[in-house]
Amino acid sequence: MKTYKKICKLKYTGWSRLSKEFLCDVEFTYKKTGEVMNVITALWETNYNLMQILYSEDFCCDGDRKKDLNDKLDELSYTGDQHSLRKAVDAL
Repeated sequence: MKTYKKICKLKYTGWSRLSKEFLCDVEFTYKKTGEVMNVITALWETNYNLMQILYSEDFCCDGDRKKDLNDKLDELSYTGDQHSLRKAVDAL
C-alpha cells in the first residue's frame, strides 16, 4: 500500500513538449528509400513499431541530427531521468 501511495503522488510535467519534439522534430533517413522522415511519419508509412524504428539498421541519424536531438533532450530534461531516452537516441 505504501508503494501505491508513493506512485500516486508522482507528478510528471513537460512530457507533452518532449513527446511532440521527439515524434515530430527528430529526423532520420530511411535507408530503403533514402527519404528523410520523422518518427511519426515512419510509424505511418512503414510497418515498424517505435522500438523497431529506434533500433533498426534501416534507419540512420547523422552526427549533426544526433547532436541537435541531444541538445533538445538537454533542454527538456528538467523533468527527470533521461537515461532511457538517451539510450534510444544513441541507437539512432
